[in-house]
Amino acid sequence: NTTFTAYLSDASGSFGSPVNIGSTTVSGSDPSGSINLSIPGNTPSGTGYRVRVDATSPSVTGSLSSAFEIINGAKNVTAFSAVPGNALAVASWSNPSSCFDEVLIIAKAGSSISGTPTGDGSAYTASAVFGSGTAFDGGFAVYKGSTSPQTITNLVNGTMYYLKVFSRRGTNWSAGVEITVTPNLQPNAGDIVINQLSPDYNGASNEYVELVNKTTNAYDLSGLALRYQSAGGSGSTLGNLTGTLPGKRFWLLSPDATITVGQTTGIQRDGSFSAGMAAGGGQIALVRISDGLIIDAVGYGTITGGTYTETAAASAPPADGGLKRISDGTDTDNNSADFTTVTNAEIFLRNSLSTPLPIRFTNIKAIQKGTGIEVSWSNATEENVINYAIERSVDGLNFSQAGTLAARLNNNNRADYSFVDVAPNTGDNFYRIKAVENTGKVVYSAVVRINLAKKGAGLNVYPNPVRGNEFT
Repeated sequence: NTTFTAYLSDASGSFGSPVNIGSTTVSGSDPSGSINLSIPGNTPSGTGYRVRVDATSPSVTGSLSSAFEIINGAKNVTAFSAVPGNALAVASWSNPSSCFDEVLIIAKAGSSISGTPTGDGSAYTASAVFGSGTAFDGGFAVYKGSTSPQTITNLVNGTMYYLKVFSRRGTNWSAGVEITVTPNLQPNAGDIVINQLSPDYNGASNEYVELVNKTTNAYDLSGLALRYQSAGGSGSTLGNLTGTLPGKRFWLLSPDATITVGQTTGIQRDGSFSAGMAAGGGQIALVRISDGLIIDAVGYGTITGGTYTETAAASAPPADGGLKRISDGTDTDNNSADFTTVTNAEIFLRNSLSTPLPIRFTNIKAIQKGTGIEVSWSNATEENVINYAIERSVDGLNFSQAGTLAARLNNNNRADYSFVDVAPNTGDNFYRIKAVENTGKVVYSAVVRINLAKKGAGLNVYPNPVRGNEFT
């Protein structure tokens, strides 16, 4: 007689301490038969188990089976992740291929979830509004079902939340998979804009995208993605962003760790993305992952499809060149009007360590109004300004205050002002505007000169030359 015994390995496939899971005894010179296997109920789940069948007469150690999976209870989900949003988080996962009826997600603020659900799941009522579902181990049930993704709301920005997903089969529950997510303030459309880009600044795959934060808010970029569409509209994701973009700062993205081109030498990138922009035409967008909101988009070249072009596309960049906004951060939602091309030699890039986005005085003028002088100006990006002081001088060197005006808008858009000096000097009058921010920072405009003794007195900018129509 010969006894055949089946042994089970551990979850890693080792037979250092094999488990007897069944045997049979047969007789004859050419025996055959079958073994009914019984897996112990306390066998942990695992994917590397193997079976070996040994014989006693003669003594033979059998060969190993292929690796297989044992699921004790319900099987865990895979690829569990969460994207932060503004007071929310979007959770996604892949359901088990078998051995589950539903999943239950528990959310808890500040600490890990140690409990495990029990029963058939009917005791748990879930709500995506945090705090409204069934209480569980200091947290709350926020989802029950099998549909991914799910948006969890009513969270507090800056607070770390632990999310743990359990799967259930009957009354058996998986051990659960836990992650953390910290919701944060998210930019709205136009808060961060694409300021510069190039699909090939030093040849194919040498690409960059320069962002600028137009607001004073610091944004955690982990909730944003850089996405691309071809000129015809087929799309891909170039990369999900990471890091924190301070207010009024630039942010440089590139596949290249450092960039040397044109007027830029050895600048370090703030983040990376996968190269993929076409030189002749394409569309790129900064997108809020949690809801798909387009924060900003730029199309260039001849566009025949897609959704990432604002009004009309900008011109295609020259070979080894790029595109930049005509005025940093100024966005009229018309790519053709907002962007201009730059050659390789003209490229000048900024990163998060560069000088912040400044107050930008534009259209400063001084004209005679009766016996007085009207001084007018615009701030193209007014935000966090306390007031403007209108300063006058007779020699262009020594200035005194002629009056003040309080800031009116402070919404990061253009604000227009005018002030009438009712007691100007006879002859030359020099004027400048002093803007005072709530941080204490002071910014002066260019100086304008007007001479009341001259017929048809008008604007003179002093000193010359002045670049374009912007004075900082």
